[in-house]
Amino acid sequence: MIDRITFQIKDYDLEELKKRLPLDKPMSVSPETGEINKGTHLRNLSLTLASSGDLWLKNSLHKFKQGGYNYNPFTPKEAQKAIIEIYKTLKIPLANFIVTNIEIGVNMRMPEDPMNYINTIRYYEDTYRFIPMKPLYKTSKIKGISCSLSEYEIKFYDKTFHSKHRKSKVERDKVRDNILRYEIGLSSKQSSMLGFKNFKPYRATKYPLTAEHLLNPRFYSRFIRVLRNTFYKISFHDIETDYTKFSPEEAKRYIFAMSEDYQYYLDYLKKYQGEKEFRKEMRANDIFLKKIEPLKNSKYEKELKEIFEKTMSEMMGAKLSSSEIEKLLLF
Repeated sequence: MIDRITFQIKDYDLEELKKRLPLDKPMSVSPETGEINKGTHLRNLSLTLASSGDLWLKNSLHKFKQGGYNYNPFTPKEAQKAIIEIYKTLKIPLANFIVTNIEIGVNMRMPEDPMNYINTIRYYEDTYRFIPMKPLYKTSKIKGISCSLSEYEIKFYDKTFHSKHRKSKVERDKVRDNILRYEIGLSSKQSSMLGFKNFKPYRATKYPLTAEHLLNPRFYSRFIRVLRNTFYKISFHDIETDYTKFSPEEAKRYIFAMSEDYQYYLDYLKKYQGEKEFRKEMRANDIFLKKIEPLKNSKYEKELKEIFEKTMSEMMGAKLSSSEIEKLLLF
């Protein structure tokens, strides 16, 4: 559910913290950079002391809880347990952990190569185009797509490929085949667009999102709602369409309407022919696509949606209750 996360930590006792951190080397602060020595990690989570005096704790919460790996499912319950474990180690009140960046998402096991499903994804909100993600280091393979907006970033990628990249054979053999990752990256300045009204920079509000909120099972229901709402605003292009069912004119119209150039045509109508012609074309295209829908072979789109819904249902049922959280905090 939660992968990469950044906490800004305020109001703590540095001397007490040095005693508690399970480090091989004593914790020290560099007078030149203001950073804690590089050996300061809580497993995979890095801890940095800023010149302002704030501590920054960041990296993958998923890897923190699952032994350095993030390719298996990661439920809200596991995220809640990870937050409790951090609290028990650092002994800093969770209300002092301000969330400044967070990635929410799910890993889905697909029947076939994840790129078969990813290649059907076209636009977010019928406007914002998904583009190929940058290939991983020393490889030219495109294994994912992203849609970056000022408010947030949406990604779909082949998690199996990413997890095996530059790993030993022993580590590669542990990774399951055909894992598709869907995630949304949010920062404190952006997430109000997705309904997080109290998810703002620390100095802008008395009620920022904190690690304490991430114990609340209701917050995970909100995360799931955000993932669902975003997912169902995505439009797909069926690459397996059987054009033998189309007339020549229908095939030509459909291929053009699904192409990148169609948006340029709409821009032309709006700019040079006026709003009336633009809206006329939009209505005609909507009617045409509804007529064509029964002729499409939407195998990959249907499978992706079915597995996504199954995954969301599993996530909804995998949360710690308030009473369970209280017990874990005490012992």
